Amino acid sequence: MLKIEEKHYLHGNTLLKGWIYYQSDSPHVRPGVLVVHDWSGCNELAKERAKVLAEQGFVAFAVDMYGEGRVGVTDEEK
Repeated sequence: MLKIEEKHYLHGNTLLKGWIYYQSDSPHVRPGVLVVHDWSGCNELAKERAKVLAEQGFVAFAVDMYGEGRVGVTDEEK
């Protein structure tokens, strides 16, 4: 069964929100993969890539490099 958990972590004083994806029914140790988003932030594409990797047997963590789960839409926001 695919499990998805939101994980909060700090870099200095900045709260970051990442998402970890893994198969909860696997008794084996699995390799981990960091999924790093593009310049728009940890968007649905990054999360979907982490999901696909988890379905293939990896533990995948979609990182949030901007903080608070922010995602930019315009060039100025990015």
